[in-house]
Amino acid sequence: MFICKVCGQEFETKQKLGGHTGSHYRGEAYATKRMTERSAKRKIGRSIHRCSYCDKEFSTGQSLGSHVRMCKQHPDYAQRRLRATENRQKTLTPDFLCKLGQKISEGVQKKVEEGTWHFSFSKTRTHEYRGEKMYGKWELQYAQWLDNKEIEWRRPKERFPYVFQEKTRYYTPDFYLTSTGEYIEIKGYETEKDRAKWENFPLKLKVLKGIDLYELGVINEKQLKGLQ
Repeated sequence: MFICKVCGQEFETKQKLGGHTGSHYRGEAYATKRMTERSAKRKIGRSIHRCSYCDKEFSTGQSLGSHVRMCKQHPDYAQRRLRATENRQKTLTPDFLCKLGQKISEGVQKKVEEGTWHFSFSKTRTHEYRGEKMYGKWELQYAQWLDNKEIEWRRPKERFPYVFQEKTRYYTPDFYLTSTGEYIEIKGYETEKDRAKWENFPLKLKVLKGIDLYELGVINEKQLKGLQ
């Protein structure tokens, strides 16, 4: 270990110590200039990956490659965008969506039986809209979708009794559509408790799951697959 006699800083090699020691005798201005030059060189080194179509710079070649494939300035951008859309649509077949929904429901039901499912999870994602609390992004987006379609709605306050596990409980749907007189439930995960609510419901009720919201245009493909 080599130690600078001026400031006491330690260096692994004599060469590094010599380079450092020289900065003390050249003055602080010189040291600051050298640090600025090195910083600039490092910055230039990270930005040498440039898109040949839009001149956007990237720190790595991998980031550049991902960008170039869908760069809007690319001559084949329209065709590539179309192919990507077609490929996504191929994966969203009725059979795939059915299996996805079944797999998710089975996973949630298992957690419910084990007592590890957190029923109030959606309440941790509360959104304020038109003076009402929306529990989860899907509820918020559905409310906004209704407004865009000029469909009148309200948040129900009434409670409806139902029986689950030999106990009387109470249930309030998410929305009420005044024009059609129907209640709406937004549901990502279906459990036995949910089915008990719906079977005992005395009025007109429509349950909108992920695939229903996707087909209506309320949520996008990413939200459907990830159930966000």
